[in-house]
Amino acid sequence: MISIGYDESCDLAIITVKGDVLIGEIAQAAVDQMQQRVTKRVLWDLRLGSITDATRENMQALVGGTRSSAANTDERRVAIVVGTDIQAVLGRLYLMVTEEMKSQSSHRVFMELGEACAWLDVPCMEKRPPAVVWHADSSNGVGSRDT
Repeated sequence: MISIGYDESCDLAIITVKGDVLIGEIAQAAVDQMQQRVTKRVLWDLRLGSITDATRENMQALVGGTRSSAANTDERRVAIVVGTDIQAVLGRLYLMVTEEMKSQSSHRVFMELGEACAWLDVPCMEKRPPAVVWHADSSNGVGSRDT
């Protein structure tokens, strides 16, 4: 499951991944987030999730697909928080792909949520849920929104 939340006071989108997901689902969530509200800061929390088809080719498709949806991303910061060493390796691969494809957003991978929040210059999100959450449903491509 992928949830998208917003903290308007920080101009922050919070995307949480739980369970097994595919790169296509990640790409769809990223595009949906940018279409709903473009923020200067994005926090991807992958600590409770797993991307089951993380290959270099799939990551290139992800970066290419989200690039066309991005607008005004020159100052955009994207923090990716991972929970395992293998996720960190995949995160570094993703960073290499974003650099090769000349992504205009700045991306970093973190093992600690507090470090990611500090880099994004936002208060730590550990115990504070976002005000608005959107749940992606991969079975039909339609999501639901909680307020």
